Amino acid sequence: MKHIAWTMLKNSSWTFLRQAGVLPFRGETKENEHLRFHVWNSSVKVWDLENAGKRGKTVPVMVVWDADFVQDPQLLGALIDWVKDLPKSTFAQAVARVKALDAMPVEGFGRTKLEFRNERGVDVAPAGFGPIIINTPNVHIEADWNTFSVRDHIDRNNEPTCIPSSKGGKDSIKVFFRWVKDNEAAIQKMKFEEVLHGMDQAGIKYHYYCAMD
Repeated sequence: MKHIAWTMLKNSSWTFLRQAGVLPFRGETKENEHLRFHVWNSSVKVWDLENAGKRGKTVPVMVVWDADFVQDPQLLGALIDWVKDLPKSTFAQAVARVKALDAMPVEGFGRTKLEFRNERGVDVAPAGFGPIIINTPNVHIEADWNTFSVRDHIDRNNEPTCIPSSKGGKDSIKVFFRWVKDNEAAIQKMKFEEVLHGMDQAGIKYHYYCAMD
């Protein structure tokens, strides 16, 4: 009986959330200079970006769980408005507002749960370091805070590729990311060899290999 009641209750809350409209930005990661957030079906994770990318520092993280359980229309509406306003909020504002939601009286069963924790600063990309993907007739480039790759689109037989060097390449990842951001327009016309030349000039350490070997 407990299992049946639990299933009916959860199904009921899912139906209500679906009728009221799913959380905004579902499946997306967005950020401003203060915070980054990602929205799942039933949860929202928010990072404070003040110490993002800094060694020896920690990044406060807040997770709002169980949005799919919310049945009270006022709480659900306030939760949706909170997510909509995250792109223009600071982390402190986001925390204060969601704590106020957590204290709201609700009708019936269902409310969110809050979790607070810290992540290492070096593991969290600073603002503006979201993933980059450049795909041209000549090259395919992917870059984020943790790695990069450059692949030749012309030489299909060998598929020349470069990735961060195992010796000193970790520090070059950030340099590569900045170099790509600064030269994104020019890269659209570059061939693979020209990209590597630009990386050499920027002092980026990389490992070159043929993916077909």
